[in-house]
Amino acid sequence: MKFEYDVFLSYSHKDKEVVHRLAERLKQDGLSVWLDEWRIGPGGPILSHIENGLEKSQVCILLLSGYYNRSRWGKFERNVVITRDPNNEDGRFVFLKLDKCKVSDILNAFLIIDYQKEGENEYRQLLGACKPGMFLSSVVSRGKYLPDNDKNKDQGAGDETLYLNDCETFQCDTDKRFKKLMREIAVDLVSSSKVMSELEFWIAKEGGDNLSTSTFPLSAKRDDLLTARLINLDFNKVKVVLLKAWEKLFEDGCKNDVVVIEKVSRKLLPWHYVVQLSKDLLIDLARGKVGVWDDVLGIPAATTSLAAIILAGLDQRDVVWESLNKFPDGEYGLILSKMMENIDIARTDEVLKSLQKGLLSKIEIPKNKGIDDGQVNKMLHSQMVHLFEKERTRYYLICDVHPDRQQDKAYYKKILKEIRKSFPLLAIIELVGSLDDDQKLFNEIRHLLVPVK
Repeated sequence: MKFEYDVFLSYSHKDKEVVHRLAERLKQDGLSVWLDEWRIGPGGPILSHIENGLEKSQVCILLLSGYYNRSRWGKFERNVVITRDPNNEDGRFVFLKLDKCKVSDILNAFLIIDYQKEGENEYRQLLGACKPGMFLSSVVSRGKYLPDNDKNKDQGAGDETLYLNDCETFQCDTDKRFKKLMREIAVDLVSSSKVMSELEFWIAKEGGDNLSTSTFPLSAKRDDLLTARLINLDFNKVKVVLLKAWEKLFEDGCKNDVVVIEKVSRKLLPWHYVVQLSKDLLIDLARGKVGVWDDVLGIPAATTSLAAIILAGLDQRDVVWESLNKFPDGEYGLILSKMMENIDIARTDEVLKSLQKGLLSKIEIPKNKGIDDGQVNKMLHSQMVHLFEKERTRYYLICDVHPDRQQDKAYYKKILKEIRKSFPLLAIIELVGSLDDDQKLFNEIRHLLVPVK
């Protein structure tokens, strides 16, 4: 079902001040909010508006307080949302506690976030409950802007990195992928009680996660709770926790448990790193649509290794190196320098042919000897659309070619333009980051990402 609103706010008007602050904050973070004062005009039919708002909102936030508990409208809205999903299996509602009001035993079985201090961790937890993974909607830097049109023709590229267009790209419905990621992490964890004990120890040792177990249902399993605690850590803290646990298990010779830590790390670290970036970059990207990428993006990475981590985090999947010397492009990525090996930069047609061959090695299409390159590209395009709609699988090309001569820059620009024209669903990426910082970070976490032989 497609919802018109992300959240519906159920509250008492006597809590209006704090509720309006929350509504404005949710709105600024990109959520579509149903708030009665924003959606019901003077003299409008209140009951029908509320029923419609509840039906068309993905999540209902019920703001508990002493005033709310005595509110007739509050009781009505609470009964509606609980009746339609008594066990909250679809995650359609979440409780937010505004004061020290009494909470019934029935409501205590659900997620209740203590929002009395309007804290950042509690707000982040609320966002996770309403739109899992929504932080991933603001991740990729737009970089410098060099439009590919006549009015800027005289500006030239100069020594600047080429960005052919501004972008609202990397569009993806992150909710389902995030839930899938959490399930996969929990499955990895439940395979080893020793790993879970080690991670729990180091979470406590490193200062905890500020996530109260009382906010979870009493029936919550250990692996699910631990997964949530790991997700709630920031990148630097989860990095330390995973490294400490890995080192201890490696020293003890627990090979199978080391493998479990590595599996968890290859899913968790990319996601956390992207979330950390999103706080700084503050670029709101569109979500929930099929992305058509016809732009060059600047992502904050100076190495292909860190680029792989960022792209895995964006897609909420794991990232694996077969060895330290092999870039983990796997089944999704291509590298332009490899496509251009032994090809003169002026031979655009040969570069396109090489790229087509690279995509054909990753995307299966019906074999037919009688079709030309244009028809092959159309078939690749159709299959990429299908894979994105069905599995959110995205293919990308990392542009690691940096020509020095002005003439070569012009050829390079032409190549990128033709690639966008021939393969409009291919994400074309430029690396823009600090080499020293990226290499230092990767050296810190390499043991968690590269399988031990």
